[in-house]
Order: sequence, then C-alpha cells, then structure tokens
Amino acid sequence: MAYLTSKNRSFGLAVVGAALLGTGFLAWQFTGGRTSVSQWFNPNAISRKTLTTEAEAAFAHTAGLIAEAERQKLYNVTVPPQFLGKTIKDVKLKPDQKYIALTFDDGPWPKVTNNILYTLKAHDVRATFFVVGLHAQAYPEQLKQIVAEGHILANHTWNHRYHNFSTQQAAVQFKKTADVIYKHTGVKTSLFRPPGGHLRNGLVKYANANKYSSIMWSQDSGDTTNISSSSILANILAGAKPGAIILMHDGGGDRLKTASMLPQAIKELKKRGYQFVTVPELFELAAQNSSQS
Repeated sequence: MAYLTSKNRSFGLAVVGAALLGTGFLAWQFTGGRTSVSQWFNPNAISRKTLTTEAEAAFAHTAGLIAEAERQKLYNVTVPPQFLGKTIKDVKLKPDQKYIALTFDDGPWPKVTNNILYTLKAHDVRATFFVVGLHAQAYPEQLKQIVAEGHILANHTWNHRYHNFSTQQAAVQFKKTADVIYKHTGVKTSLFRPPGGHLRNGLVKYANANKYSSIMWSQDSGDTTNISSSSILANILAGAKPGAIILMHDGGGDRLKTASMLPQAIKELKKRGYQFVTVPELFELAAQNSSQS
C-alpha cells in the first residue's frame, strides 16, 4: 500500500475539507439556510421566512374574502324586485310546491330564542327572525347565533311601539335597529314587519318608500294570547298551505309555550309533506314561477 507524502496529504485534506463544506452547504440549503446564504451574498434578498409569512397572509386574506362572499350570499339575500316596496301576506306558489316559512317576532330573548334555535337546528329548519332593536342590543350573542345557524334577520323596529310615526321618527326606528344588526352580525336586511301588524301608522309607508318588503303573515299562531301549546299547534297546522308565512314569537314575553310546541309542529308539517324555507326563499320560488310562465 502506498503512503501519501506530506504534500499529497495536504492536498487530500483540502479535497476532503471542500467536500465536507459542500455537503454542509447543501444541507444548509435544504434546511432553510439558503436564504441566509443568499443574504450573505445579497443583503437585499427576501428571506424564505418572510416569503412564507406573506404567502400565508395572502392566502388567509383571499380565504377571508371568499368566506365573506359566501356569508353575504347566505344572509344578505337580495329580494326580487317585484317584492320590494310591497306589503306581503303570503306568497303564491303552485299547489304542489309545499314550502312554508316559519317566522319569529320580538326577540332575541334569553332562553326562549336559544331553545327555538336548538329545535330548528335539530330538525334542519331555517327560519326568519324579525328582531326588535332594543332586544338585539341587549342580547347580541343570541343575535349572532341566529345568523351563525343560517337564519335570516329582519327589522321589527327599535322599540315595538304602535302609535303614529312621522317620516323622521320612522326613519329612526329603522336605522337604529339596522345599525345594531349590522354592528353585531354584518348583516343588512330589506325585510320589515310592522309591530302588531299595524299598516297605517307611518311605518309601512316609510318601509315601502325605502324599498323594504313589509312582511305580514298568512297565519297567526296565537302564541301571544292565553291559549295552550296544543291550541298554538292547531292554529299553525290549520294555516299550512304552499307559500304560507306563519307568525310565532321568540321574545316580548314568556314564549316557552311556543318553544315547547315547536318540535311537534315541525314533525307534523313534515309528515304532511312540507319543506321549510326562509321568507326570501319563498320570494325566489315565486319569482322563478313568474319567469317560467
């Protein structure tokens, strides 16, 4: 076996050292050191960490925009033009279109609204909630939950008064409620229901002039009167028809009878072949029928 001379040994050590340095450089490249080395040669280079952070931020921003667009699509529903500025009691559908809208007034309200939301979720039902501004301000978590679970919010004035309103007073009732809804949920609504169903005290006039749809009802459940849960149920079933809008309440008083009756009402209506939609979805169905005729 030949032995290396002193000169050859020095050359060999240099080669080995260079190889080891090269291996270390490659390892550095693959373990994230590349940009650091780049910065050693080019101080103005952007680090991989910065690029990754910026890419993640851009992705999150895009995802946020998509999510917001979907949320707007779900909750800020555009009302077909033929229903804007109009007062609606029910929606005319074909006899075989067994769609019905459940609506709840005067909330949100502690316990009752949560109980109703639990039932709706359990039965995969979406509804429309006409909220009072003062109550929405007092119970924002319930307001948020209504939206989070896919239901529609609508304006039911600020304080649910029945007296006559000037144009300016009506504007305040609408705007204050709309502002609270938007503040806590980001939702804008063009649906309105006059308290007590009063049509001639200035509120509906203002609503229709400002392109709201004033939503009445085709059937009153009677749940604000002194009747039993079974009587409330009977009223709802009696008013079931394609395009029906059913009036119930989740606030403004003790509505536990409504909450306790609701599961049975949903089950019975489903047995009769009804599907549950929101008020804007009823409008869309009617609009589709009109376009096909």
